[in-house]
Parts: sequence; C-alpha cells; structure tokens
Amino acid sequence: MSEESGPVADVGEAEVVRRRGPSIVWVIPVVALLIGATIWWQTNANRGPEVTILFEEGGGIEPGKTKVKYKGLEVGEVLEVGIRDIDTVEVKAELGPGAWPFMTSETKFWIEKPRVGAGGISGLDTLVSGAYIAVLPAVDPDGNP
Repeated sequence: MSEESGPVADVGEAEVVRRRGPSIVWVIPVVALLIGATIWWQTNANRGPEVTILFEEGGGIEPGKTKVKYKGLEVGEVLEVGIRDIDTVEVKAELGPGAWPFMTSETKFWIEKPRVGAGGISGLDTLVSGAYIAVLPAVDPDGNP
C-alpha cells in the first residue's frame, strides 16, 4: 500500500487580535438590570406609609379587602391582620402616598361598623360595604390641628 501525496498547500498563519473593552454580550444583562431598577424605583417611589395599628378586637377586618377611609374616601388598604398578644390585634395597612404629612403618633384609627346606642345609630354604610378602618389625622389637609 502506497500513499500518494499530492502538493501541500501553503498554510498561512492566523492573526489573533484581542479586543479591548466589554463584550457585546454584556449589553443584554445591563439593559435588564436597568429595566428592573426602573420598575423597582417606580413601584417604591409611589408608595405611601405603611402603618401598624393596634386594636382591642379585629372583627370584620380582612387583609386585601378592608379599606382605610378618611372622610368617606379610600386612602389605604389593610395588608395583614394578626394577634400581637392576648389583648391586642395588630393590623398593618398601607396608605396612599399623599398620607405622609398626616401620619403622626397622634393620628387616630378606629374600626367603623354599625352601632346602635343612646346617641343614635352610626355606621349604617358598613351594612353594605363591610367594616372599614376610619382615620382622623392629627393635622388636617389644610394644616390645621
């Protein structure tokens, strides 16, 4: 067996050029990071205060359903309800971004539900809508205490 060898082509040398700077592959993760940061910023910049409210009882309060109202207008929503200790129910609620100036340690919260007493009947609107948490800021929106 004999092998016949033909003419061998001249093989040239490859020139390796090393690029400087980042690869184009990094563009996609950087763009994804910027989009994620923008979404996170917009979500958190438009949030109002999250408040923890303590009540003696929490009848009718449901996370995600119970609203927080000021003068009949919805200003927030209950996020969580739990028992803090044997005598206390803890309610966490998120209020709208406009509520920041009015939230102080003097702000009053109470559960509004139908009541009948010597002074009359109150809270009849809750028969249809359910219980809600009413809020009375220590300072009203006009800046008056």
